[in-house]
Amino acid sequence: MASYLYLAYEALRHQIGLVVPTSDPQRLRTLLYREREGIPELANLEFRLSPRDPEHELWITHKAAK
Repeated sequence: MASYLYLAYEALRHQIGLVVPTSDPQRLRTLLYREREGIPELANLEFRLSPRDPEHELWITHKAAK
């Protein structure tokens, strides 16, 4: 199975986060939450379905950026 943690680490490099185009945002979100367990430096990230395009985008944001 492929790891998608590189997306979370990329989001950490940005002030607010990252928009990820995907064909299945819900599945990607589930995978990212599962993969980040036990990694303290990723605990401040949220994986949210895009309000503008929830069928095709996942937002990876810093919790403080709400």
